[in-house]
Amino acid sequence: IFFSFAFPILAQLLEGHAGALKQYFDRRAEFLEQEVGRILRGTFPGSESVSNYRWREASEEFESDLIVRVDSHLLLVEAKSGAISWPALRGAPDRAKTHARQLLLAPSKQSLRLQRRIEQALEKPQLKDELLPNLDLDITKVRQVLRLSVTLEDFAILQSNLHLAREAGWIPKDHPLAACILLADLEVVVDILE
Repeated sequence: IFFSFAFPILAQLLEGHAGALKQYFDRRAEFLEQEVGRILRGTFPGSESVSNYRWREASEEFESDLIVRVDSHLLLVEAKSGAISWPALRGAPDRAKTHARQLLLAPSKQSLRLQRRIEQALEKPQLKDELLPNLDLDITKVRQVLRLSVTLEDFAILQSNLHLAREAGWIPKDHPLAACILLADLEVVVDILE
């Protein structure tokens, strides 16, 4: 039982201890980002990567969790460690909608925003430093930009059937949603690729 429900059990044990609960959720986020980086760098030796790339658009600052260039492919990865509540997993529509927007839509919007900047920089290389300041990555060879969101907790059937969230109206129909995968599934995929 513990291994099947470890995340909710740990969170419940820490309820009422705000400092410990904050540390727990901060560590989840840090762990997920580190693991995704470790997995992708290990899978593609010789690739170039940048973690926690910060950039501005107008007055807003954004951060992209991981950018990996593998030959002519650039992978934009957003890691989302947010917890998925029991009511959402049992079908509570408002909770599920909130989680879909936080864990599926928000990171997809983030990576799409950066993808568009990268594509502009590829079209007009003279604007690279303006569009992508301090990006220590050679994008001159990039021909394909791919987007991926990785979660720590399984969002059940929604994660592999994102069209369901779109049909429910939780995700705009015109938004090109990034693929979303559970960390454990990402590990299985790269094991198979090897």
